[in-house]
Amino acid sequence: KRAEEAARNANKYLVEGYGQAGQTLDEQRLAQLGFVGSGYDAAQGRLDTAETGARNALNTGYDRSRGDIDQYYGAAAGNVEDYYNRTQNILDPYVQRGNELADLYSTALGAHGAEDQADFYDNYASNDPFRAHRDEIANKELQSQFNARGQSGSGRFTQAVSRASLERGSADLNSYLDRLSQAGQAGQQAAGQLANIASNTGNTLAGINTRRGDQLSGIEQNRGTGLANLGSNYGLTRANLEAGRGQNMANVEGSYGNTKIG
Repeated sequence: KRAEEAARNANKYLVEGYGQAGQTLDEQRLAQLGFVGSGYDAAQGRLDTAETGARNALNTGYDRSRGDIDQYYGAAAGNVEDYYNRTQNILDPYVQRGNELADLYSTALGAHGAEDQADFYDNYASNDPFRAHRDEIANKELQSQFNARGQSGSGRFTQAVSRASLERGSADLNSYLDRLSQAGQAGQQAAGQLANIASNTGNTLAGINTRRGDQLSGIEQNRGTGLANLGSNYGLTRANLEAGRGQNMANVEGSYGNTKIG
């Protein structure tokens, strides 16, 4: 009886021992799986944080590059436009005045009709502010000559004044027409110069905008490449993490199974 009781107690203790060992083994399995999972979760969190930080830093850098390009190319374009505006302000009065005088010269040639042409010749003296002054000086010189001869009131003096006035009037008219023609040509030259400057300004601005576009396009291409590389590296690293997680969990389960069977 004592032997049977001892055997029963031994079996009881053996069953209890196996039960306790199995429970401990299960607890160890769960703990190991928890450690593996938490470790990989932490690694995943750090990876996500690093990827987000890298992405933000990359975007910030390229955004700053865009800002610098816009700022400096904008300043260059502004300087070109300012130069053109200053030049235009200088040349515009010459162009406008030249156009007015060229139109007056065309009127003298009859381009606007006989009536306007007649009005021009009737009023040309008033359009030439220096004519009266020249007449006055010339008549004084002529009078001085005839005074020296004692002929200031003679018919010859009157005839000489008339003839000189006629000759001077013809010369003044021709001179006036020449000046109108030259002023019109000067206005045309100023207009041509301004047109060339406008063309050069347009070409320069087009070149600036083209280079700006090329720079911005290059920045965006580099941004895209950088983000793609980040995404690719992130995906590969995450895949490796998940593979490692699976392998380690499989090892825990395998070790648990082997121990359980043994």
